[in-house]
Amino acid sequence: MGQSYSQYDPNHNLNLYGLSIPWSVIDNNSTWKAAINNQPIELKWSETGEDSGGYQLVDVYSDMSEKNSGVNHVYLFVIKSGNPMVLYTAQNQGNTNNYLHLKETENNELKNAFARIVG
Repeated sequence: MGQSYSQYDPNHNLNLYGLSIPWSVIDNNSTWKAAINNQPIELKWSETGEDSGGYQLVDVYSDMSEKNSGVNHVYLFVIKSGNPMVLYTAQNQGNTNNYLHLKETENNELKNAFARIVG
């Protein structure tokens, strides 16, 4: 894939313009919510992805600490009802809903690689 990314988790958060990712958007830890298509989603941290309900967040990667300009990429690797998904945000500002807007990545190489890992 050719880029350099750092890994994050609830004990080692990414500072996304003042928002701690993933801590701020998992398990109702703050007033911020993850959202897809402007609808809040239930996002939970999971070591295995086998918990029930909502989106099970198993990993976070970003190139934000690797570069200082342009668009920064944050990828959230989730499992929803047993199905792997790679969610993405390039959001750089807050909003009145306190939503971190996510969408599924269009990067097929990344989606397929995660699907192979999940098996």
